[in-house]
Amino acid sequence: MNYWLIIQGEKIGPVSLEQLKTEYNIRPDTLVWHEGMPAWAQARTLPELAGLFPSPAAFSRRFDGDIVIGSSAPRRDTIPPKPATYLGWSIAAIICCCFIPAIVSLVYATQVSSRYDNGDYAGAQKASDMAEIWLIVSIVAGLVWAPFGLLLML
Repeated sequence: MNYWLIIQGEKIGPVSLEQLKTEYNIRPDTLVWHEGMPAWAQARTLPELAGLFPSPAAFSRRFDGDIVIGSSAPRRDTIPPKPATYLGWSIAAIICCCFIPAIVSLVYATQVSSRYDNGDYAGAQKASDMAEIWLIVSIVAGLVWAPFGLLLML
């Protein structure tokens, strides 16, 4: 039987069940269809794909940080550590240094946690790196501007 699926808005198919299971990184909410189905359905609702996704009952109720401990939980060594957010430093830079670059740093700093929590580890690292760069720009600009600000006050 051939299947069709929609990944990132793109219709893919036909693919065999084996290809679907091994070659495509489908999520429980990936839309899948095959002949005989009245409409597209989420992958988790198809019995032949149910084994690809852990059931909620497989997880225990204990937590270790942000990682659920249980038989189907991801291992700690497969999840990279959360990058630095620089949120506090960005707020301090807004108050003390150069306003506009510090706001840019703050915007990136606020993206780190949400991206990390959504599983976008590369995006979280990039947001952290950008927050750090704009924080440094803010501090340097503040240090360069400080003598001129003092002269203007005299």
